[in-house]
Amino acid sequence: MRGININDLPERYQKQIQRQFIIPHGIPGKIAYLEPNPGNALLAKEKTARFNGQVDISFLEKRHRLADPDGSSIKYVLDSLVSCGVLQGDSAKEIRKVNKEQVKIDKNEHEETVIEIWET
Repeated sequence: MRGININDLPERYQKQIQRQFIIPHGIPGKIAYLEPNPGNALLAKEKTARFNGQVDISFLEKRHRLADPDGSSIKYVLDSLVSCGVLQGDSAKEIRKVNKEQVKIDKNEHEETVIEIWET
């Protein structure tokens, strides 16, 4: 399993991901970040590695309040993984399967999205 830090991505993809995971609350100037510290330091310590074969990708969203099943999109995340060189592409040729799951967690637990990539 490899992690990626959002700050390692090109700026335009960082902004797309931030827009995707920010929910406005109708209060001018006030927004809530679902993930105040998104990322993982694992990949930041090493060169970005590219997967050479077909991969399976799993997204596990741990949330205090569950979203609608179609409420969050992974398109921007996949585009960012391609842009920064983790994946060669985001077509069926490179990605065999994508699984998205969400679980409800207690208010005292940290919200996060765990992305796992396996080469098949």
